[in-house]
Amino acid sequence: MKRNNKGFTLIELIVCILILSMISGIIVMFVSSSVNSYNVIYNEVNMQTEADVAMTYINELAIEAKDYKSTGAFVNSMGAVCTALCMEAPDNSGVDIDAYYIIWHQSNDNTMRFIRLSKNDSALIPLLGLSDINGVRDIDVSRTLEGLNVYNSNSSFLCKYVTEFVAIPPTDPDTFPVLQVQISLEFAGSTFRASKNIASRNLS
Repeated sequence: MKRNNKGFTLIELIVCILILSMISGIIVMFVSSSVNSYNVIYNEVNMQTEADVAMTYINELAIEAKDYKSTGAFVNSMGAVCTALCMEAPDNSGVDIDAYYIIWHQSNDNTMRFIRLSKNDSALIPLLGLSDINGVRDIDVSRTLEGLNVYNSNSSFLCKYVTEFVAIPPTDPDTFPVLQVQISLEFAGSTFRASKNIASRNLS
């Protein structure tokens, strides 16, 4: 019998290579798209978790707070832009002041931090022209933070990835006793924003 030793032609090999290249390209695109989608979801969940931690802490304090004070933006001694919220916490009776909580964001490391100071703490610095602190509005928040040297400290950490922290105290506590809080975060090219309106039970 006559044997058939004929193999693949050059054209057939080229066609096979092209088909395999197309299939490989589709697989790579599918895997790459899946990985990118996973990374986006992971980044968003990571930032949402950080924002939830911060919002939960602020919410628990703000609901019971007797008064709020927001500093707006200021530059600290390290050259970082900061914003801070100071809250006046009542004691168990709900009448007298127990402590002051300062929550601040600093732009040099995109973190939010907090500190608790008792009402008679010597670290609290009154505003210029005032000798005593009778409430949260009498506190010079930026000078108090500077005097505590908290900007280089790793203690009292609240959350990370924060690019903006805005707190707007109520302008008319009698009719609208609500603190408006907004936190913006950025991580690995993804962004997330959380906002909350918090009504106080003890606002005076």
